[in-house]
Amino acid sequence: MVKIIINFTLQGKFSESFQQLKPTLRQNWWGEIHHRNYDIRHDSLGFILWEDQRAIRKLLNIQSNLYRKTLKIWFQAVTGHHGLPPKNNQNGNKVLSKNYFRTHDVETVAMFFNASKNLFNVKDIDLTYITQSETCEERQKQAS
Repeated sequence: MVKIIINFTLQGKFSESFQQLKPTLRQNWWGEIHHRNYDIRHDSLGFILWEDQRAIRKLLNIQSNLYRKTLKIWFQAVTGHHGLPPKNNQNGNKVLSKNYFRTHDVETVAMFFNASKNLFNVKDIDLTYITQSETCEERQKQAS
C-alpha cells in the first residue's frame, strides 16, 4: 500500500495547469489550453485532485469514509513540499480540481492509479477493517 501512496506525489503533474508550462508540447497533444493558471504547485494539485470528491475518488469509487479516515492522512504526508502540508485553499476558499484539471486529465490519473496498482501488485484497496478502529485516525496522524 505504501508503494502506491508514494506515487501520488506525481499526480498533480497530470493537471493541465502544470502541463501548460510547456505550452507547445501540450497544444501538440491536446489542442487549446484552457487552464493557464499555475498558482498552486503540482504536489498540492495532486492532493486537491483527491480532496475533491467529485474528481478521481468518484471515478475510482473510493468511499468517503475510507478516504477521510485513512487515505487523506497519507496523502497529506506525501503530497506536501519539503515538510509543508499541501495547500488546498486560496483566500479561505476550498480549491476545486476542475479549476486545474480537465476531465481527460482526471481520467488519465485514474488510469495511472490503476496501472500503478498492477505494477506494484496492490490488490483492491479494502481498508475497511482499519477505518473501523476507533483509534486508527489518531494513530495515523501521529505517524504522519
